Amino acid sequence: CTAAALGILIQMGAFEGTLRWSVLNYYTLMSNALCALYFFFEMLSIGSGADTPLPGLKGAVVTGITITGLVYHFVLAGSFQMQGTLSLSNLLLHYAVPVMAVADWLLFSPKGTYRLSSPFLWLLLPDGYFLYATVRVALGATLGYGGNRYPYPFLNADALGWGQVLKNGLIMNLFFLLLGFLYLFLDRLMAKKAN
Repeated sequence: CTAAALGILIQMGAFEGTLRWSVLNYYTLMSNALCALYFFFEMLSIGSGADTPLPGLKGAVVTGITITGLVYHFVLAGSFQMQGTLSLSNLLLHYAVPVMAVADWLLFSPKGTYRLSSPFLWLLLPDGYFLYATVRVALGATLGYGGNRYPYPFLNADALGWGQVLKNGLIMNLFFLLLGFLYLFLDRLMAKKAN
């Protein structure tokens, strides 16, 4: 949770004496904020002797932050350059936090808690973001940099047209669903081995 919070604060410019709230419009920042909040409350819960709180929500958080890392690495990396502390933030938000979240889930979370419906429920996070971004832009907001109204190139209906954006969304949804079922498979496999 510290790595996510630090990465977010750097992106927001908190150590430069200013706050850029607009960066919170990015899925990367939203998924990292959700990760920081969840793991903070998990730390408090486990510290007081309780079990992992809401394991289904943790599945959504871990899947959501995995999406952040994978989409950045395979789709967005190299499309922009960051200097100085922003490069540190980039490393934290796109690589360190996703890897630590997945490692925590693999090593410490109770297994055997997910259902066949879980991967479909976990889609609510990226799909909710898609709706958020497209509705905000439709209402006149500019969420991207450099005059782009859309925060990510694959969502840019101005450049790609809505047909391609919806096709991108469908392809990504299928990929995210497969990722969710991979986590479900690992959850059941590890539960079976634990028994």
